[in-house]
Amino acid sequence: MEPTMVILLVICIGLASQGYYFGFLRPPKAARWLQQSTFVFMAFLMAPMLPYVLWLQAGAVDRLSQMDVAPHPASDIRLG
Repeated sequence: MEPTMVILLVICIGLASQGYYFGFLRPPKAARWLQQSTFVFMAFLMAPMLPYVLWLQAGAVDRLSQMDVAPHPASDIRLG
């Protein structure tokens, strides 16, 4: 799997939890709506999308080999 995608998923989960905490549990008076929108965006849009992308990447080598496409030898794709 792509390490940068895993890191991005962890960041999205962290931002969603931060948005929930500061948007709903301990909201500031001025920017509560901004924290709540951060929670909604990260929790319901970004966080489900990133595991799907990681799942697609996990099977990419097999799908390419079924189509007789060989990855470039210098790429970071591990074969088998």
